Amino acid sequence: MFVGVMTGTSVDGLDIAAIEVDLDEKIEFIASETTAFPIDLRENLLALSKAEATSISSYGKLDAALGKFIGNSVNSFLRRFGIDPKDVRAIGSHGQTIRHQPPGTHGKDEQSFTLQIGDPNQIAHITKVITIADFRRMDIAAGGQGAPLVPLFHQRILKKQSSDTALVNIGGIANITYIEEVLHGYDIGPGNCLVDAWCQRNLNKPYDDQGNWARTGTLNDQLLKRLLNEPYFSVQPPKSTGKELFNLDWLKKNTTEYHLERMNSQDVQRTLLELTAVTISKSLKNAPNVSNVIVCGGGRSNEFLMERISSLLDLEDKDGYVLDASERWGIDGDSLEASAFAWLAFRRLNNLVGAVPSVTGAKKPSILGAIYTP
Repeated sequence: MFVGVMTGTSVDGLDIAAIEVDLDEKIEFIASETTAFPIDLRENLLALSKAEATSISSYGKLDAALGKFIGNSVNSFLRRFGIDPKDVRAIGSHGQTIRHQPPGTHGKDEQSFTLQIGDPNQIAHITKVITIADFRRMDIAAGGQGAPLVPLFHQRILKKQSSDTALVNIGGIANITYIEEVLHGYDIGPGNCLVDAWCQRNLNKPYDDQGNWARTGTLNDQLLKRLLNEPYFSVQPPKSTGKELFNLDWLKKNTTEYHLERMNSQDVQRTLLELTAVTISKSLKNAPNVSNVIVCGGGRSNEFLMERISSLLDLEDKDGYVLDASERWGIDGDSLEASAFAWLAFRRLNNLVGAVPSVTGAKKPSILGAIYTP
């Protein structure tokens, strides 16, 4: 058995999943849950992920604190589901990304790097289970984007599906996986990160429940057009991004002529939701032969967002698409990424590749993750 833990760009909690993987890599989903962050830990993680510099002391303290929280949360998870820690071969911990600067972010002379925290030494010590972490940097070293890392796992669980199926994960950042002759996957752009941040700023709520607030707003077509001019959307894959780019500072920079502070906040929310819907629908249209779309991640629970994606796809193609939340396909959309890192832990212990050049753009496939033994 393998356990995976994931904290995504939304910083909305710690996803934990347990899976069984046999030697033929048949995957069985055993258990999963999401554990909320303590308020102070979440606020500190959000603060550390902002673009401005922070102190080494703040970084070190939060790295240790998150590692301890993950370790204790895994122990609680195992007790709750009656899983003997001795049956867990390894924990795959993604950690919290606080900086992601892949190739092409700031020009060819800029050093590429990615940085996740959540000290795996703490996790291994607390759980007494081998912990595998630092999954992204080997791919960066090989010239890749270091992201997204879930497409290879998506390919494994969708192996019975034909090339007409794409999987879209709408977390803080939205990404897509689909298969032609080779596996493809890349970060589309903002998923929930902008609508969540704008909701937090204006309503003091972490997210817009089912998109109900956005429904009350009016779409600003001129603002949407301006936001869609972001160069990232025109970059050809492989590509990846994060909240280093798509944040409220980015919104403010792109709305100076629209006087953001004078606009109705619900109109801004409506337009940000449309930005997510438009960029996802365009990415799906660019995926040849795709007609079935599986949606996972928190965004699948935003009813208005799902309606807008579906509507845009049908408007663009008279034959239409089948758009479903992942549960309709027997896949838990909240635990899929955590399960992916459990599977990547299995791959690491067996010295199997975890990232491929067709997705990340690296010079060669890479075995991902560093092993921490308690």
